[in-house]
Amino acid sequence: MGRARDFAARGEQGRSALVLDASAADTDVHENILLDGTDSASKNAGFNIMQEDFSTDVPLDSLPPGSRPILNDDLIWFHTWYGQSGSQVISEATLTKCTFDAVRWDWQGNANMTADPSQFTVAVSGFYYLRFSLYHGVSAHNSVQIYSYMQPRLNGASFSIHDFRSHGYGGGSGYSYHSVGTIEASGIIQLNKGDTIDTAVYFQKNAGVTNTVYTYKGSFDGMSGCLLQRLDD
Repeated sequence: MGRARDFAARGEQGRSALVLDASAADTDVHENILLDGTDSASKNAGFNIMQEDFSTDVPLDSLPPGSRPILNDDLIWFHTWYGQSGSQVISEATLTKCTFDAVRWDWQGNANMTADPSQFTVAVSGFYYLRFSLYHGVSAHNSVQIYSYMQPRLNGASFSIHDFRSHGYGGGSGYSYHSVGTIEASGIIQLNKGDTIDTAVYFQKNAGVTNTVYTYKGSFDGMSGCLLQRLDD
């Protein structure tokens, strides 16, 4: 299949295309190889062996952005996390970056997530699907409100994907209240080569509580990304 693809791409993958290399007179170098006839009547004798895209010789990079296939070398598909049941303690009332430290997968290493599992640096411009998910736990306390949010960040600043939550509690002194659950934010965004993506979380309840975020395999927690459509840089 790889060799056939090379022929179909006229040698753009770094190997020879199906054209003449030389003849006795060296006057037809790089001309098309002609058919000698493929049926009993030789009705197509002298026809060219076609190697064209859309009936014209158009290199991949010259196709309109929306018409280009995503090559293996460009495909971005990754997922990072703390590992199964891994966790990070989040300081009270402090926006804190999620320091993911493990790579669950990274297609052919194209996203280079091993360099820093907590941050995606865009290598290929395009439209991306991004997802961020964490399981959280807030220890028990009699404070009357919990406010929390997840803030994915583009180049260090918030953008259109986010998740804000506020929970009230009116039990007052003597009642112990804790919170557990999943926070998730996802969406599609256009990214340019060199952009960076990470995510941060914020919890506010009381200085006496412990705020912890976790990642679990079954709930697909962590930071994930997939290139949907490649665009020009």
